[in-house]
Amino acid sequence: MISFSVKNYDELIDFLEDNQGAFFDLILVYIEKCIEDNTEDAKIFDVTILDEQHVITFNCPKKNWHVSLKSGLEYYEQNQEYEKCSKILELKKILNIKF
Repeated sequence: MISFSVKNYDELIDFLEDNQGAFFDLILVYIEKCIEDNTEDAKIFDVTILDEQHVITFNCPKKNWHVSLKSGLEYYEQNQEYEKCSKILELKKILNIKF
């Protein structure tokens, strides 16, 4: 899991919008790690909101992996990142999920 800080919530939203690809890459990495480690909660990142003194943890529990993988597949298809699409389809098969 990675950690970083932003000044405020608006900066976090901007960061996530500007870095969608990196966000989906992290989801893939941590879902794969969960499969390897036989764990069910993919902890993606912690972000500290400096102005608010809050720490937010972005998790992806196993029950939501299918949603995250489907969204990732849509993102990668739109951006013609077909190797990552293949990786998602492999994970889909391993996890025996449908979307």
